[in-house]
Amino acid sequence: MSGRLYPSHKGWNQDLPLRVSQEQKALPSLHRELNAIDEQMVELGREAVLVRGLFLALSLFAVGMVIFQLWAVFAYFGPHPVALLSVLFCTALALATYRLDASIWRQAPVRFNRLNGKVYWCVQSFGKIPLGRWEAKIKVWDWNTVEAEILKMAGYNGKVYMVRYYLSLATCKPGTHTALDREVLLGPSMTTVEFEQAWAFLRKYMEHGLEAVPKEPLKDNSIHYIRSLFAYMPWMMFNEWGRAARHDMFCRGWGGAIVSAFVALITLPLLPFFFLLGITNYIALRLAPEPEWPEDIDAESRGITVEELRAEKKRLQQQPKEKPRWSSIIAACLSVVVIGWTVGRFLGLVPPI
Repeated sequence: MSGRLYPSHKGWNQDLPLRVSQEQKALPSLHRELNAIDEQMVELGREAVLVRGLFLALSLFAVGMVIFQLWAVFAYFGPHPVALLSVLFCTALALATYRLDASIWRQAPVRFNRLNGKVYWCVQSFGKIPLGRWEAKIKVWDWNTVEAEILKMAGYNGKVYMVRYYLSLATCKPGTHTALDREVLLGPSMTTVEFEQAWAFLRKYMEHGLEAVPKEPLKDNSIHYIRSLFAYMPWMMFNEWGRAARHDMFCRGWGGAIVSAFVALITLPLLPFFFLLGITNYIALRLAPEPEWPEDIDAESRGITVEELRAEKKRLQQQPKEKPRWSSIIAACLSVVVIGWTVGRFLGLVPPI
C-alpha cells in the first residue's frame, strides 16, 4: 500500500519527515487536472510551472534590441566591437529565452496505471547542446514506493510576502522513507486543501479502482486566443472557463476565498501587463510541441497494445479540428488595433485620440 501525505516546509529533503497529515479525511478530487481516466490508468497533464509566455516576451524584446542595435551600428557607430558584442549577447538571450518557453512541451504528463502498479513520468531535460532540443526522459516508479509531500516556497519581494505550495511525489527505498527521486505533480497554489484532495483521489483510485472515486470532468486542453488573453486572470471571462475559475476561487472555504479575492484585487493594476503576457502565452502554446512518449512505453502506460495505440492515434487524426471561437477572433482583432495604435503613437505616426 502506497504511502501518506507528508508536510515538507524546507524544500527538497533527503529524508521524508515522519509526521502524517489529515489527508485521510480529504474529499477525493483532482480539480480539473484530469486528462484521461478509465479502469486501467489516470493521466494528469502537469503544465509547466513556469509562467508560459513570459520568456517568449523577453525573447521578442531581445529580438527588438538586436534589430535596433544593428540599425544603430550601420547608421551611426559602424562595426564597433562593443556594439557587435551587444548584438551577439541579445541574440543569445533571444534564443535562450525562446527555448525556455516555446520549445517546452505543452504538458509533461504523468500516468498512474493501477493494473501493473506503475507510475509513468514523461519529462524534459536539457540536452548536451546548450541551445539544442530538449530531451525526453521517461521515469517509471513502483506505486508501492511512492510517497507525497507538500512543499512550501516562500519569499519577500520588498513589498509582499508570498507563499506558494506544491504537491510533490517521491519514490523511496522499499520499506523506508528515504527519497530516491522526486517530481512536482501539482502547483503552485496558495492553499494545500486541493493537494490533499488530489492525493486522496489517486490513492483511492490506485487501491480500489474507478468506482471508488467520484466522476470528474476531463480537462479542456484546447487552445483559444481569448483563453490565453485571460490566462493570468481567467476569473474575468464571461464564459464557461471564467465560471470555472470563479468557482475554483471561492470553493476552498472562507480563508481561500478571501485570499483569492485579495490577490485578484491587488493585481488589477497589472492588467495591461497580463494582457501582453496573454498574447505571448497564445503564441508560445501554438509553437510548443506535444510530449514525446516512446511508442512501447506509451502503450504500456495506457494498458493497451502497440497496435491498439496506433489505431487510436489514427482515429484521433481523422477527427475534425476545433474551429476558432468568435470571441477569440474579435479579441484578436481588438488586440491588433490596440497594439498598432500604441506602436503608431510611439513612432509619432498616429495622432492622439
